[in-house]
Amino acid sequence: MLHPSFPDTFGIDEAADALEVLPDELQETALPREALLVNSGCMIVRIDKPWATNVWFNDPTAIEQVNGQWRTTCMSEDWYFSHRVAQEGGKVMATRILKLIHNGVADYPSDKVWGQPRETDR
Repeated sequence: MLHPSFPDTFGIDEAADALEVLPDELQETALPREALLVNSGCMIVRIDKPWATNVWFNDPTAIEQVNGQWRTTCMSEDWYFSHRVAQEGGKVMATRILKLIHNGVADYPSDKVWGQPRETDR
């Protein structure tokens, strides 16, 4: 998301389109376009829409078997919320125009990459 060619404001389609044309080492193709999962660090929600009464925060957890191995899974409450908004027909967007700092056990500026890339079994 910090690549200069990535759009400043985007939904799931704009994000997938941008990821498909990044340089080869960063490029992702054939991405699902089901929902953009965003965090709630600074969120604006139109609660006057018909879908609003069908969407809430939740943090679902489960134990599932994958390739013969049991593992725990969870989805953060903000990802769950944005996924439900998309399922109900709402529009989920994100922007990197607004610079924020999330305060927790440390300061987490929005213009820095957090975590490490890893392969997943999408």
